[in-house]
Amino acid sequence: MLLVPDFCHREQNAVFLVLLVAPFAILPTTVALPAGVELGPGEDVQTTTNSSPVATSQSPLPSTTTSLGTSQTVTTTTSSTAPSTGTTVTVASGYRNALYLTNWGTYGANYQPQQLPGNKITHVLYAFADIASDARLIDDMGLNAYGCVKQLYLLKKRQRHFKTLLSIGGWTYSPKFAPVAATEAGRQRFWNSSATPLNRRPAAKKNNTMKLGEMDPLLDAWHIMVHDYAGSWGSTTGHQSNLRADPSNPQATKFSTERAITDYVARGIPAAKIVLGMPLYGRAFENTKGLGQPYASVEPGSIQAGVYLCEDLPRPGVKEIHDESAGANYSFDEAKGELVSYDNVFGAQKKAEYLVNKSLGGAVFWETVGDMTGNGSLVSALAGGMGRLETAENWLSYPESRYQNIKNGMPGA
Repeated sequence: MLLVPDFCHREQNAVFLVLLVAPFAILPTTVALPAGVELGPGEDVQTTTNSSPVATSQSPLPSTTTSLGTSQTVTTTTSSTAPSTGTTVTVASGYRNALYLTNWGTYGANYQPQQLPGNKITHVLYAFADIASDARLIDDMGLNAYGCVKQLYLLKKRQRHFKTLLSIGGWTYSPKFAPVAATEAGRQRFWNSSATPLNRRPAAKKNNTMKLGEMDPLLDAWHIMVHDYAGSWGSTTGHQSNLRADPSNPQATKFSTERAITDYVARGIPAAKIVLGMPLYGRAFENTKGLGQPYASVEPGSIQAGVYLCEDLPRPGVKEIHDESAGANYSFDEAKGELVSYDNVFGAQKKAEYLVNKSLGGAVFWETVGDMTGNGSLVSALAGGMGRLETAENWLSYPESRYQNIKNGMPGA
């Protein structure tokens, strides 16, 4: 099952670029590490694409060339040492626990990088960098990195297992990808500007669509958005991130994580490279009689109509319900007719158990603002449930960086 792309760029060794843009994909481009920069202990190269809203089909993944429609997404991470097709992959080095940090979450909701639970996560994806009309990445920081970029670098110095990625595009920026990718010149300008902040330069490249099996040897991991299965776009209420389909209530489980994972594995993707998407928000429905039933409207929510942050859930006075058949949680206020589908700590623990039993690679959360602190944190619940997180050391030395403070390693900070 394919679930609108954003693209993530990470600053390491050779970068393999996979840009998934409707209606085609661009074959990876290999870039050499700048002179004087060596790979750190346990370091790899990672480039990810992220998912956005809704799955449009429950059909199996195509057996021919994979192309992405306007509402389809695959999230991936690349590697310089990825195994060849057919190689068995394990998670012996530990699980990933990745978390999106958004710029509007920082500057709008006042969630600061210093608040990131650095000891509970392995990767942070900073979203979103924008693309200009001339296909170049917008970068207005001048000679020094500042704001979130600076703070994330400082966090990397304190938490040496902690890795950072820059997420380009996505959400309302997603339509900008198609014009950029439509021409050779646009693709080249985009890649050059994406590499410039880290002084990476493109080498030979080739552009075409790729089958999943052809992409996999180039990738570290597949971040798959297995949520937003139900919401205000549908005609009935439903689980938004259920593990399994429930034959007794098909309208509530039109999609399922189990189906998505099964389809990817059937196309040759190793289970250990699949990273499970997790929502830190709930989808709400008003004036309904229950799960899988029609509804009349959606309320304003925490951040947008029909969406409540997990930190604002459960709603006052409601009963939380775990649907064991579907592997999902929700609350239902019979008096108001309000149903909210979301993960709580118990649900997060169940998903940790699921991904461990399935030998998956970990979890990735959208996004920081939604999580609670302390015992209510879903991010912490996943970390505890997985037990062993990836500990490979990050990379701090960028002697050719255009940002002087990063080039100098921010001494004394």
